[in-house]
This record gives sequence, C-alpha cells and structure tokens, in this order.
Amino acid sequence: MKILNGTIIQQIIENQEISFFVTDDSDLIQRSHAAGKFYEPEELSIIKRYFSGGCFLDVGSNIGNQSQVLAQGFTAHGQPYSVEIILPPLATIYLRHH
Repeated sequence: MKILNGTIIQQIIENQEISFFVTDDSDLIQRSHAAGKFYEPEELSIIKRYFSGGCFLDVGSNIGNQSQVLAQGFTAHGQPYSVEIILPPLATIYLRHH
C-alpha cells in the first residue's frame, strides 16, 4: 500500500462542508482546492444546471473535482458517495446495476 503525504483542506463552499486531500501543490486543480475553491467553477455550474441525478461518470478525473461537487447533492443512505476505480492501461471494466 502506498502512503500519501498531504494536507486535508476543509472549507465551506456553496453552503456545503467540503474536504480536499491535497498532495501536490504544483497541480493546478489541487492548488485551487488548497485555496478553498473548486477548479473551473464556470464548468461546474453548467454541469449542475443540466445534471439532475443518476449516474455521473468522471473519467480521467485527476482528483475528482466534478465528482466532489455532484456527490454533495446525491446521497446513498444519507451520505454523499463516490468510487475510485484504478485500472491498468488498456483495461476494460463493465458496470452492472442490480
């Protein structure tokens, strides 16, 4: 298991308590999170305007900026949720809903 060194940043953004785990200050997205803001807020507002629920797949998500925003409005058992899946190159995954 790889242990990451970083800092947990907790902020209130859009009336929601949000936590970010920042490990790389040179990463543009993580720098935004360290400053207590989401990356690309204009894009996020467009996504929130048109996404009304269901499955949101954030492919190639870096650290999940969009997923973090959307998980706040949708819950499983009263808790926001997301899943990180790490696949080897050229792998295929099939997701089935039961």
